Amino acid sequence: MGSTVNRIETVLFGVQKIPQQMATWMETRLWRDTEIMEIIHTALLSNPEIFGSAVAFEPYAFQPGKLYYAPYGYREKDLSIKTVFLGGDDYHYFSWDWYALPRN
Repeated sequence: MGSTVNRIETVLFGVQKIPQQMATWMETRLWRDTEIMEIIHTALLSNPEIFGSAVAFEPYAFQPGKLYYAPYGYREKDLSIKTVFLGGDDYHYFSWDWYALPRN
């Protein structure tokens, strides 16, 4: 049991550095849409233990007039990476725990 816990903790320790690094990059300057998607894509390619990654902005923070901006990259079954955009009338990501808890 102890060795399983150690293996899980090792993976989690490595994975937690990724959002911390991405947050640091996002704070350094204004990023273009293509650059943000490239960062997500690179994070997934470089870290096979991660299934998906998103960069989610506050309302209207990425572009004036654009309520939602949250590109999300994830692995398909064939291991290719697909990108979709979260947010809309049917998905208000601002109220989901994955967004609200870290923000608060």
